[in-house]
Amino acid sequence: MKTKILAAALLSALSTSAMAEGAYVAVDVGQTTAKDMCSGLPAGFSCSEKATAFRFGGGYQFTPNLGIEANYGILGKGTASGTVLGTAFNGEAKFKTLQVAATGTFPLADTFSLIGKLGIARTSVDTSATGGGFSSSSSATSTKLAYGIGAQFDLSKSLGIRAQYENLGEVGDVNTTGTAKVSLISAGVVLKF
Repeated sequence: MKTKILAAALLSALSTSAMAEGAYVAVDVGQTTAKDMCSGLPAGFSCSEKATAFRFGGGYQFTPNLGIEANYGILGKGTASGTVLGTAFNGEAKFKTLQVAATGTFPLADTFSLIGKLGIARTSVDTSATGGGFSSSSSATSTKLAYGIGAQFDLSKSLGIRAQYENLGEVGDVNTTGTAKVSLISAGVVLKF
């Protein structure tokens, strides 16, 4: 619930500042990797640590080199399934994140720049498992240091495309949901005002 309230506040803030020069909105699509999510599973289980991610957000460039960006992402779900003593088991872990970061932009040409990010990511993990007539679910939220690198190519003064790699840290809880090291590779569109 808190994540939905924060996302609504983010959109409200972005719509208010969208008319200011230096503001932008962005939509990214990519692939999440939840490294180590599959470790410890019994032999014969199939498991996927990768999922499709969707993210939207926006930011503000205070100077040509320094800015701030906030975004909300649905990072997809990892899945696992297998059979133990003739009983089928299935499980999944869904990831969502709210991220705020300082950005550094380093122009290499008039229309091409490198991007660096450093901030925090509040990432929630919701897990569920079924098997043998039983089901269970658990949730955990982690706030971790997040960082990333990328590149942006400006097609015009108001439109750009970008590609990024971001590390959101180890998320989850070792006692309830398990933990995974979450990273994101994405590509997206940037609309500048």
